[in-house]
Amino acid sequence: MAWTGLAVDFLESGALLLEVAAAVIILAGGAVALGRWAVRRGPFDGPSHARHNFARSLLLALDFTIGSDVLSLAAAPDLDRVLAVGAVALVRIALTLILEYEESRIERRGD
Repeated sequence: MAWTGLAVDFLESGALLLEVAAAVIILAGGAVALGRWAVRRGPFDGPSHARHNFARSLLLALDFTIGSDVLSLAAAPDLDRVLAVGAVALVRIALTLILEYEESRIERRGD
């Protein structure tokens, strides 16, 4: 199926918008994590919780980048882009599993 120039431009603009959203999420998540780490008022504001919150922000941002890659792939499909989207999805799955492991470890430790 061939896309018209306008549709390709629309998909590429959407991909750029998702990339910008991912960057904003990472920056905001980092700022919040630094703030929580610096203040550390209660038992849930320690370094491990700040790191956990930042990791959640990274995962959300990664979802946005996957969406961006999918839109880019729809605009100009080729094997390299398919492999890149697959690799990013695998990284997302690995990070999710690692984060789930860290959460269970923190809960067991009572941190």
